[in-house]
Amino acid sequence: MFRNTYNSSNPLRAFGLRFRARIRPIVLPLALCLLAVNLFYSAFRVSEKVDPGSRHVVRELQTIEQETERIVGNWLETRNDTLFVQRLWYGDLPAAWAEKGVSLLLFRDSALVYWSNYVYLPNINSFWLTPSRTIRQIGSHQVLTSLQSRNGKSAVVAIDLRDRETDRYNAEIFPEQRIALLPASDSIRARLVGAERIDTAGSSFYIEAKTMQSMPWWPELCGWGAVLLLCLYLKNIVRRYTTRRNAFLNAGVLLLVYALLRIGLYYAGIPNSNGVLFNKIYGLHNRVLGSLGDLLLSYGMFFVYTAYLFQVRAKLNWRYRRFARRGRILVSLSVCVLIALVVSIFHYALILSIYSPKINMQIYDIFDLSYTSAMFYLLTVLFVSIRLLLAHTGLVLFGTRRLVLRILFTAVLILLFLWPVENQIHRTGYTLVVFFLFAAGSDYIRQRYKHYGSFIISLVIFSAYISYFATQENRSAQNNAQKLYARILATSPHDLAIMSLEENTTGELSLDIRFRDFTYARIKDGQISFRHDNSNNYQGLAARITPGRDTILTRNGQTHLLYNYYGQDGRHGLLVISRKATTLLDAVSLYAYIFLLLFVLCGLLLEIAGYTFNIQRLGTRMTFKIRAVVIGVVLFAMLAVTCVIVNHTLTNFHAEQRRFVNNNLQRLGTSIARYLEHNPFDGPSLQTWLANEQRDVNYSISVFGLNGDLLATSIERQKYITRMNSAAYRYLHYLGRPFYATDIDDSQYTSAFAPIVSDGVLYGYLNLQYYSPSVNNSFLQHELLADILNLFLIILCVAVILSEFLYRLLAKPFNQLHEAMGNISKMQKIDAIGSGRKISDEVGMLVEQYNTMIDYLEESYRQLARSEREGAWREMARQVAHEIKNPLTPMRLKIQMLQRSMQRDDCDALKPKVESTLALLLDQIDLLTKIASEFSDFAKLGEGHPTRIDLVPLVCNVAKLYSGYEHIGVRLHFECGCNWQDNGMAPGTNGGDDASVPLPVGHTRPPVWVTADPDHLTRVFVNICQNAVQAMAGQKQAWIDIDLRVTDGRARISFRDNGPGIPAEIREKIFLPNFTTKSSGSGLGLALSRKIVELLGGHIGFTSIPGTGTTFTVDLPVDTAAETEPDA
Repeated sequence: MFRNTYNSSNPLRAFGLRFRARIRPIVLPLALCLLAVNLFYSAFRVSEKVDPGSRHVVRELQTIEQETERIVGNWLETRNDTLFVQRLWYGDLPAAWAEKGVSLLLFRDSALVYWSNYVYLPNINSFWLTPSRTIRQIGSHQVLTSLQSRNGKSAVVAIDLRDRETDRYNAEIFPEQRIALLPASDSIRARLVGAERIDTAGSSFYIEAKTMQSMPWWPELCGWGAVLLLCLYLKNIVRRYTTRRNAFLNAGVLLLVYALLRIGLYYAGIPNSNGVLFNKIYGLHNRVLGSLGDLLLSYGMFFVYTAYLFQVRAKLNWRYRRFARRGRILVSLSVCVLIALVVSIFHYALILSIYSPKINMQIYDIFDLSYTSAMFYLLTVLFVSIRLLLAHTGLVLFGTRRLVLRILFTAVLILLFLWPVENQIHRTGYTLVVFFLFAAGSDYIRQRYKHYGSFIISLVIFSAYISYFATQENRSAQNNAQKLYARILATSPHDLAIMSLEENTTGELSLDIRFRDFTYARIKDGQISFRHDNSNNYQGLAARITPGRDTILTRNGQTHLLYNYYGQDGRHGLLVISRKATTLLDAVSLYAYIFLLLFVLCGLLLEIAGYTFNIQRLGTRMTFKIRAVVIGVVLFAMLAVTCVIVNHTLTNFHAEQRRFVNNNLQRLGTSIARYLEHNPFDGPSLQTWLANEQRDVNYSISVFGLNGDLLATSIERQKYITRMNSAAYRYLHYLGRPFYATDIDDSQYTSAFAPIVSDGVLYGYLNLQYYSPSVNNSFLQHELLADILNLFLIILCVAVILSEFLYRLLAKPFNQLHEAMGNISKMQKIDAIGSGRKISDEVGMLVEQYNTMIDYLEESYRQLARSEREGAWREMARQVAHEIKNPLTPMRLKIQMLQRSMQRDDCDALKPKVESTLALLLDQIDLLTKIASEFSDFAKLGEGHPTRIDLVPLVCNVAKLYSGYEHIGVRLHFECGCNWQDNGMAPGTNGGDDASVPLPVGHTRPPVWVTADPDHLTRVFVNICQNAVQAMAGQKQAWIDIDLRVTDGRARISFRDNGPGIPAEIREKIFLPNFTTKSSGSGLGLALSRKIVELLGGHIGFTSIPGTGTTFTVDLPVDTAAETEPDA
């Protein structure tokens, strides 16, 4: 999946390289700009007063006054009050009024005859009729009222400004929530706090702007971005100037710079010392961890540092190999200490986070994942990425030598670092070491098999590590929280006090966030005296334990703590604290979520650090297509089934809720009608009836009179019921509808109304508010949907694994065909039986066709080889015949001339001719011998005896060989891996202008070792020099420059002359056998030279400029065996 190479053909990598090249010049300015924004807010805006938006407030209030003035004026001027009120009830007010918290109340004398959006305390008509132009407190609401009265009629426009229980201001009026409202009478305080006065035609009050305690999210994000860009800029600068010799020095300098930068950021409060992430959730005096934000900042900077180490790992390895033994030990210890610190600090944070109520480690309940929980999982991703990069860098540095010793030493360091906090981490250090050893084993697999597939193995181990502790330690933390909650409830004087503490503005538990998912019940004398938010069989649970002994049981997916206590009256009681038990599905889902999270995000971070996904290969091979089809089908099925289940659940839930409401409302209507046959319709009598009918804490009953006044209710705290809902009153009283139902508080409650009729007389209206925690809350807390997603995530993982097996099953013959076609030069066939497929199927037919093609190619290859051999022999025979024929012709002519001379000349005249003939014959015989030797050498090429030789004396000997030629000077240049260079000219024989410095003998130049046959290599150099000498024949000024250089482990020998050059039309034929431009010669010299050099792993080439000269270059690998230091 991963490769540690930079592949520019990868489109993602190419885009990344282009993007980095474009933004590199602006990284530092951008970082400084972002840092300036963060510092500006930190220095000048935080602790300063916010803008309360007074103009917006005045504008909204004036708009409301203008919109309500028309209806208020018509009400006060109308003569037919009843008709006007009926029109209002039959009609409807603008919906924007309710959104802005505007309530319209119309009174006839002191009787309320119309109301809209009434959310205040019931039966306070006298309060409304008290004139006021400023803010008033009505229950938990801060209200701005405007009263107009005329002709015995009154109209009140009430604007809800703030709900004290939710501590939220009316967002439609106040754009800023960090404010406080003061009445107009509190002018002294307003002047002291600098509050602004708000004046309109009908209202007057003060608005106080509070200070900004923490900067907004976007300046904080600018701070995070500035730190990241600054770290990347420093890393790139240091990397640019990192060489093999200063790699460790630069690594230490960069670490020191990051440490100083981190200290500076801490004291400067960057990016946001007052933010949520920087709360001391691990303890006010915990100097190791500080806050989650501090950990994220430290691990983020260290990730950039480890990315630098990974990117310069080759240079670090080169320098490490040249350290002495003491230096190597010091480097090994430093790496072990870094790994131990990273692992120990993260494990410390992991355990404390599990026991922290502000971090939810149960990621499988993804809908309940808080911001801090998501940030901790981001910290987990950084930790795993750092571990992978450090492990890989360490293996590049050290290899597998003493790997076991380094692993054991690191494990001991981890235990030593965690020993002072062993109690805080609940003695989990030894289990951590076990997981560390498994992870180190995956590192060994990576090095041993040279394959980065161990990335998956590493993620499997790290996912198991996180999910194991998140499951095991979370169970322990939940058990401790249950015991604490039981002790709190046992000391409470009565349950209603606990309810008031537990219930916050949204109806959720607020006593402690750890108790938010707990339910409880009190059992006294074998009966449940109070039950909250659950429907468990508590009597059955109590029967399973011995009285007086606290017990933890798991039944029906719930974990119950049965806690014995004695109340203030001395009576024994039993508290049952229940919570959802962690099931096998939860544990597997948690592991799957963590693995998927690490696979995606760690993959992205490793991509940034230098690893790349081979996207092109993934997208073009059959594996991607098969996986895409399988996973796509599974995803589609998951989506379809999820939609069906959710829709079915919602439909059934609403149907069940309405069915419950209808049945109970009908039952209550019948009951109250019978009750009114013998009892009056007043408050005390109705309260008695409610006490008899209130059978379930999951619903409440209220009774309203004909005018909508509240007469009786079973709700202890009248929060959700005040006056009769205006829409319900309109439907039932004026429109004559028999039933009205609505959902309130985001569908948590269903409120239903019905008329109360007894003996044909309408008495009032009955209200039933139903709250179903056992069904509704479980869905609102996403238990059902979370379980579905968890199950489907597991199915998705199984589908991925199955797609891999399916791919391997289907693609095996194709892979065999691909490999065979890649090795088609070997003429390998595919065994159809071995592939597990019959000839009759499509793949088998393809294999059969391929094998047939191989047979045809083999036959063609044999015929071609035979034809080429015959052609080669014919060409060789022609060349040999031509070369032999050339000397035979003068020999024949000379012998014929000698024969004629013997016939007509005497012995004295014949003797010189015989001698000249014999001399010619000897020369031609020598020529024939030379031709035979050259052909023999060409045939026996590769049969030399390579040995380790020094090029310097070999080149000097060749230079001496040609330094005696007339009018030719030979100059030597040496640069053999040092800063010393020697320029000299071999002495010419003419003693004139070409005379040069004598060639040094007994030189002290460093040797240049190569492995070659000295005779073969000398022949190469001689052939090149001989061709140069022959090309410069007749020139008065001729020279040959011989240059020897060593760069990057290669020895380069250049022969440059000032001859006429090589014509362009024959340059491609220079190295062809039997090609020559001379009248004599076999044309095998350069062809033989190229073969010799290529057999040595080198390269020979030339460049030529007509009229200037030619340069031949021989490139050979240097033998570095003697230079390599032994590994200590």
